[in-house]
Amino acid sequence: DQASLAFRIGGRLAERLVGVGATVREGETVARLDPENELNDLRSAQAALTAAQGDLRKAENQFQRQSHLLERHITTQADFESAKQALTAARAQVDAAQARVRSSEDIVGFTTLKADAPGIVTRVGAEPSEVVSAGRMIVQLARREGRDAVFEVPADLVRRLKPDMQVRVALSGEAGAETAGRVREIAPQADPVTRTFRIRVGQIGR
Repeated sequence: DQASLAFRIGGRLAERLVGVGATVREGETVARLDPENELNDLRSAQAALTAAQGDLRKAENQFQRQSHLLERHITTQADFESAKQALTAARAQVDAAQARVRSSEDIVGFTTLKADAPGIVTRVGAEPSEVVSAGRMIVQLARREGRDAVFEVPADLVRRLKPDMQVRVALSGEAGAETAGRVREIAPQADPVTRTFRIRVGQIGR
């Protein structure tokens, strides 16, 4: 019935918005990291995407010209194939740049820590201006409604899980003892001994 809220990345704690005894709502921001480095990475990724899109437009224009010239037998097959390969490479560069932007946007989002369920703050684990590591408890919440199921999950399975994903939870050997749940929390780091990741699953509807 308690959960420790932690950042998925490390950084300098810019602000902690709640203290012991505070009541928080689901989705409420409880702390933020200084996002400057992450924002710089995002800007760099966006600039790289813009450049890649420009190269793609040039490659598309060149390919179209070579296609028209080939139809009129003015260019060589080799020049046409070269333009085609350049177009394929430019598209791949855009895809890679878009993936980098999406990853950078996710990391910027990780600089904001939100409560995944309503509760009352029972402990705090860091103060503003401290440098905190990924997984360090920043705020501990006492759940207002019910308990979570806690699982130790191997890395290959964790890669298929996402926060808020709906799952089915059943008790081993208990016929009919099954309920719908959603993933509330995924530990950012593996346990150093078991190499498993702790996940918390809350019952849907609470």
